[in-house]
Amino acid sequence: MKNFIEGPWLYRILALFLSLLLFSYVNIDKINTTRQINNNNTQMLATRSETVKVPLQINADTDKYFITGYPQKVKVTLSGPNALITSAVNTLNFRVIGDLTKLGAGTHTVKLTQTGINKDIKVKIEPATIKVKIEHKLTKEFPVQVNVKEENLATGYSIGNPKISQDVVQVSGAKAAVNSVARVVATIDPDKGTKNDINEETLLQAVDRNGKTVNVLISPQTVNIKIAVQMNKKTVPLSLQKNR
Repeated sequence: MKNFIEGPWLYRILALFLSLLLFSYVNIDKINTTRQINNNNTQMLATRSETVKVPLQINADTDKYFITGYPQKVKVTLSGPNALITSAVNTLNFRVIGDLTKLGAGTHTVKLTQTGINKDIKVKIEPATIKVKIEHKLTKEFPVQVNVKEENLATGYSIGNPKISQDVVQVSGAKAAVNSVARVVATIDPDKGTKNDINEETLLQAVDRNGKTVNVLISPQTVNIKIAVQMNKKTVPLSLQKNR
């Protein structure tokens, strides 16, 4: 036993053991690295689907035509490699388009298209088509009329002349709709018992002869209105008496 311990065999066995230990450590590290690379590659190559909402871009001659009936946003379902889907969803660097450039006045059904999406991704757009109404556009100018609900003022108070940030506004839309506009009004609805001056940013509304709202565009959409609120003056008869 003493000869074995003092002889070369003990060192040979220890060297072999250390070599096996080092070999196992190096290969386990390689195996773990390979597994991680394989997992990453698997995740990159895996397919998935993702649905996002994106703005709908309408291509048309908006100076000549007024267009209604289309949604502001559409749903887009993307299916394909995980990495490509992640990139597309995070950047949203693609567009969905309704091309009306070759269409005239009337009602049309238009197929939506997309641009900017990688060819390896399958795309489903909802709705796939839209129904739009194209009408000749008209623009007119209207003075702003202020309507104040004076019954909300405190008893004994009245209003002065309104001061408007913009007296005249532009109304645009379908020719028939614009021609039906009778006036553009700014309605002021003060709090009950109001005694203080009014200073409000007020939304404008286009109405027809019957007071019904007309679907048109008003520019600007709001105006600032300032109105002085004051106590009514009373006239009191003056009676003079002579001193005796």
